[in-house]
Amino acid sequence: MMNKIIDNKKAIQAVVCDIGGFLFPDVWETIFLSTDRHAWFSELPPRSKIESVGKIIWDKYSLDNSPKNDNELEVAEKKFWQSFVRELELNIDKNILIKLSNNIIVEDKKSLSFVKKCSDIGIKIYIVSNNTKFLYKKQWGILKNYKLFDKKNAFLSFEMGCTKTNPPNEMYQKIIESIQIAPRQVLIIDDRLENIQMAKANGFQTFHFEGSRNDYWHLSELVAEKRRGRNDRKKG
Repeated sequence: MMNKIIDNKKAIQAVVCDIGGFLFPDVWETIFLSTDRHAWFSELPPRSKIESVGKIIWDKYSLDNSPKNDNELEVAEKKFWQSFVRELELNIDKNILIKLSNNIIVEDKKSLSFVKKCSDIGIKIYIVSNNTKFLYKKQWGILKNYKLFDKKNAFLSFEMGCTKTNPPNEMYQKIIESIQIAPRQVLIIDDRLENIQMAKANGFQTFHFEGSRNDYWHLSELVAEKRRGRNDRKKG
């Protein structure tokens, strides 16, 4: 288990949030790998096959920036889910998977509460996500209502032509160049250990988020310590 302690909370000037696994559930993983999957499927292949197939499909579509309008996004989404039906040999219509995914795209209000508290004390907020263009559109439709995020401050795989780990370091170096804040002053929050390790290798502070009550407590401590530091400066 990775150490959950954020090394230098007082130094943090920006938080870069993952979308799937932090602000929202991971979509295809929730459908095919969560404990709820038995309510939707009578039979599924072994977990190892689902993970292998899912990664290949996700990697392909999370780099696809070709859809240019709503009709093309809809076609891409249908092809995405049909790929799962075909490769996993499922007896289910792709449109049912789309409906399931729409039901799963629900924001994590605790995570968003943390983001708001960070924003309120002057911490800059960014997004980084390996994501598909069609799922991101739905997620952004929800996020924009919170008025915490700026679309210009989103680092998205399908726009950047790279993912968090492939090619190695590229996405994190682009983040450094864009935000002009030293990595040691930036906290990356992600639910995948390989992404955390890559961010840490590029000098960022990191937090491996797994959705536990303890995780939310650690994040709240970041806000509390930043507030204490601000109050101390006012007293001084």
